[in-house]
Amino acid sequence: MRLYLSNTSPFNSTFHTADGQAIYKVRTSSKTFGRTTTIYRILQNDAVFDCTMRDIFGHLAQIEWKSLRSSRIRFRGRELRTRSVFKKKGWGWRGSDRVFIAPDGRQYRWKLGTASPELRILNDTQALVARFHPGGKTCFFPSRSPFLEILPAGEHIADAILVSFVYIEKLREDE
Repeated sequence: MRLYLSNTSPFNSTFHTADGQAIYKVRTSSKTFGRTTTIYRILQNDAVFDCTMRDIFGHLAQIEWKSLRSSRIRFRGRELRTRSVFKKKGWGWRGSDRVFIAPDGRQYRWKLGTASPELRILNDTQALVARFHPGGKTCFFPSRSPFLEILPAGEHIADAILVSFVYIEKLREDE
């Protein structure tokens, strides 16, 4: 599954499929202090006579960004400090990789990398679960939109992947 960003910033973007169907919406307040990112997920619209033909989004998660303390994530009815959810492991150009336990009970590792972060399952296989493709222009190819690629091994935890992706992209931006 490829989730294309409506612009280059994952903090204020709509994530949509190749055919244009919006799946997630991410909005971040523009405050300097007390900045909050809210993540919405598309809801099933079963209304047969819905004349508006609009996508309806429901609240999925919220991240309260803190500078001097641990940020907070509200996800699936729980409020957690990022320091207790994301454990540092290893070292890379953009800081330490982050390990977390997803809703399926398995450990996953975001490898922050230099250009495109990758999410791998933390076991013997180290199987790739998701990867961000930043897009942009090159000398030989036309401009392409950035997208988050979630491989079949990760589709069952897509919500957790997206929320963790937004968090680690902020870490990468701050480095």
